[in-house]
Amino acid sequence: MRNTLNFRGRLSQCHNRRHFGGSLYVGRHMSEVTVASTSELPEVAAFYATSGYGGGISQADTVLVSRICGQLVGVVRLCPQEGVVVLRGMQVHPAFWRQGVGSRLLSACIPFLNAGRTFCLPYTHLVSFYGGAGFSIVEPSELPAFLAARLSSYLARGEQVLAMCRVTPNHTIERDGPQAARPSL
Repeated sequence: MRNTLNFRGRLSQCHNRRHFGGSLYVGRHMSEVTVASTSELPEVAAFYATSGYGGGISQADTVLVSRICGQLVGVVRLCPQEGVVVLRGMQVHPAFWRQGVGSRLLSACIPFLNAGRTFCLPYTHLVSFYGGAGFSIVEPSELPAFLAARLSSYLARGEQVLAMCRVTPNHTIERDGPQAARPSL
């Protein structure tokens, strides 16, 4: 809670902010989503640590960040692995839940996902959220082996997650694999 209060204090200079029922709301038009630069990765790692996410960051990842008034409020990673892309680490600061930050991050991912098959292992309550970006539930047997093992370990820990896949029509992994040119935002 203290972290949330400090965070809100740093945003006190923002204009177009409002308070609703004790939570801070900053209009959607103020959030900016960009591809993180290498120099931003330590800040992303600190954000992940504060969020309790331990997935790490690889140099091969495309990391998208959302900022409001210059403050990091959301992160997602697109991780190429074994010919597919895995959407991982979608985290939004709790002070900005249900304010469109996650939706903007997910929408910004779509140009990066138009090169083939993309998987994610979301919490079950987020199926419709990811479904809005074209992800569909798949059976664990449809996952690449490395991802099936990850799903199995999450389920063994009692995590309420499932497998989802987004397939771009008419793609071929060989032509449009993870080395394809990255779109600009």
